[in-house]
Amino acid sequence: SFSGNRGDIHCRAEELSREPAPSLPGGFILGEHLYFTGASPIIKRRLPRTDFELELDILVRGSRGEVVGLGLEPNSLAMRFSNKAWCSENQPVNVASLSRDNPCAVSSV
Repeated sequence: SFSGNRGDIHCRAEELSREPAPSLPGGFILGEHLYFTGASPIIKRRLPRTDFELELDILVRGSRGEVVGLGLEPNSLAMRFSNKAWCSENQPVNVASLSRDNPCAVSSV
């Protein structure tokens, strides 16, 4: 089992390596907290319940999330954001829309 997991993780031998994982795009690291800096919101629809009621989740500028891995799209990271839906699954986000600094923070200059 891998540390941090509740149970065993099943994987094939070819999915494992003694070498460290390749670095992530943008120089970001696994577990790092970043801010979404995109100019326009990402809107995601989901059907989370058996009654098929549609819910919308909106990722807006300044949303804080955690890097959970390499994204499925080129130059992207898999992110987990703190609002309810984004916690349940990983959302790939282009590294150009991510920052260590909060884009909504007020400067004291």
